[in-house]
Amino acid sequence: MTAEPATPLRQRPAGTVGRTRDLGRDAKILDATLDLISEQGPRAISMEAIAARAGVGKSTVYRRWGSLPDLLADAVDTITFSSASVATGSTRGDLIEGIIAASGCMDPRRQRVISALLGSGLDQTELVDALRTRFIDATAAAMRSAVREPADSDWPKASIDLAVVVGLLTSLPQITGHPIDRADFERIVDEAVLPLLAHRAS
Repeated sequence: MTAEPATPLRQRPAGTVGRTRDLGRDAKILDATLDLISEQGPRAISMEAIAARAGVGKSTVYRRWGSLPDLLADAVDTITFSSASVATGSTRGDLIEGIIAASGCMDPRRQRVISALLGSGLDQTELVDALRTRFIDATAAAMRSAVREPADSDWPKASIDLAVVVGLLTSLPQITGHPIDRADFERIVDEAVLPLLAHRAS
C-alpha cells in the first residue's frame, strides 16, 4: 500500500554523523501508521503505539518525525490512486472496473484507512483534504473515461453521480459491517450510477 509519497517527506533531516538512516525502517513505520489508522482511527493512535507496531524504539520514530501530525501526513501521502483507464467493452464494465481500479477499495485495509480518515473530522484538515481530493479526482476520472467524456469535462465533479459513488465507497462498509467487495461495486453501478446516467441522458 505504500508507494512514492505525493509530496516531500516531512521527516526530520538525517544526522550528519552516525549510521546511515535505514530506509527499510521508514517503510515499516509508515506501514504501521496505516495499520493503526485502519484499526483504531487517526485520533486514537500515538507515536509510541506506532513504534511498538513497527517493532522499533520510540527514539527511532522521533529521530525521523518531530510530531505525530507530520508522521500521519507522510503516511497518508503514500496512498496513491490509479489513473489508468480500463476497456471491458461496455459502459457498465468500464464503470465497475474503473472505479475499483481508481479507488483501490478492494483492499480492505486501504478501504478502512480511507473511510477512517475521510470520516474522522481531523484537525489536520490539509492532510484530509489532500486525500479527499486525490480520491475524488481519481474516481471522477474513471467515471469520465467509462462514459467517454472528454478528460477536460467538468462532469462528474459537480454531479450527484460522483457524490453518490464517493459516499457509498466511504460509508457502505460502516452500514453493512463488512468491507466492500465486487458485488458491492456492481450494485453501486447497477443501482445508482447507471440509473443516474439514464436520467441525465433523458
